[in-house]
Amino acid sequence: MNSLKVFLTLRNQLNNFLNQKSPEKEQLPVHISDAIDQMRPKITMLQHWQNDKITLCVGGKCFDTTKSTLMKEPTSLISIPCGLYSIYQDSKVIIDRDPSHFKFILNYLRYDCRMPIGCLPNDKQVLHELKEEAEFYILPKLVKAIDEKLTSLKK
Repeated sequence: MNSLKVFLTLRNQLNNFLNQKSPEKEQLPVHISDAIDQMRPKITMLQHWQNDKITLCVGGKCFDTTKSTLMKEPTSLISIPCGLYSIYQDSKVIIDRDPSHFKFILNYLRYDCRMPIGCLPNDKQVLHELKEEAEFYILPKLVKAIDEKLTSLKK
């Protein structure tokens, strides 16, 4: 059984246990009960991520993310696969681009369309290549952040 199935099985068993009234539950030490209550939102978030998962193959390299991450810039080219994915649920979405800088594109979306300047590379050539990708995917805020980083490197 793979680790995801084990996790989902344990999560379901934990939820069933927490939702029932039983003498065993009442006898749990307070710190364990508190820890379980603190885990519940994280388990729910992980379940949401699993249900929202999308796989993008960029230049042959696969990236797993969520549809909600891709939709953070709804006017961008990167949001289009979310609509296509419902048609091709069992396959990966293929994007014929160089995968070298795609992690920066995903991280930008994961940071709610903000890219802390320290998270961008310091290499000017890489920044120019990344800017070209950001322009391709129609991510103007990322283009602006890259321009700011390039300006800061000139000083």
